[in-house]
Amino acid sequence: MSIDIKFGLKNDAKAVYCSLNRRTEFFLVVHNFQGHYLPSVRVILTGPPQLRLVIKNESYGGIGNGRKKSRLFKIIPKAEGVFTLTAILSSKRVNLLTLQIEVIVGNV
Repeated sequence: MSIDIKFGLKNDAKAVYCSLNRRTEFFLVVHNFQGHYLPSVRVILTGPPQLRLVIKNESYGGIGNGRKKSRLFKIIPKAEGVFTLTAILSSKRVNLLTLQIEVIVGNV
């Protein structure tokens, strides 16, 4: 069984660019290409202690076939460097996809 779900940053961005100690906002988009309704979609964000996660989990509700939904996430970087956030997409207590998001802070 293949999962026909597109999960990523808005506008197919490759990374999130931030300034030190400044709140940065970004959207994660879930697009359902399956032939059926996807119930109770939720995203949980985890990351290193150098990134403060202001919003770390969001519920997308249900997503119909061919529809997409996006939610806003906020982080505050506490150190310069390149870090990796992990976003876990789940539906009804089943983990569907995992996405690695690169966060670039400062002039690296």
